[in-house]
Amino acid sequence: MKKFFSKFAVTLALTSLSGLVMAHQYDVPVPNLAERMQLAKTGSCAQCALTDADLSYKRLAGADLNGASLHSTNFMRSDLTSARFVGADLTAANFIWADVHKADFTDANLKGALMSEVKNIEGAVFCRTTMPDGSLNNAGC
Repeated sequence: MKKFFSKFAVTLALTSLSGLVMAHQYDVPVPNLAERMQLAKTGSCAQCALTDADLSYKRLAGADLNGASLHSTNFMRSDLTSARFVGADLTAANFIWADVHKADFTDANLKGALMSEVKNIEGAVFCRTTMPDGSLNNAGC
């Protein structure tokens, strides 16, 4: 135990002497924080840039994400019931086990998106939608 504390003290002293500041979890910047806060507070983030955001396990039912940049965003297991993604860039987004009942993907780009095991996809609106395989889906027009 004595060795641990002495090693800790030496490490701390060397860290302080070298001018380095030890990082804490609160020092780490959160990507897209303003957009994420707007979405959380209002349920709307139209035209937002939320590329690479982790929105997994979120309740986003009825969210307005029209025209948003959501490239590589993680929606795994999120409730996206009646969410609006009109004209959104959803390339390479993760929708595994997400509930998309009545979600509107009109004019959205889903190329490369992970949509295996999506829940309630039959109730979603696809109109002029680029699907994960690159094909165009007009089934909901």
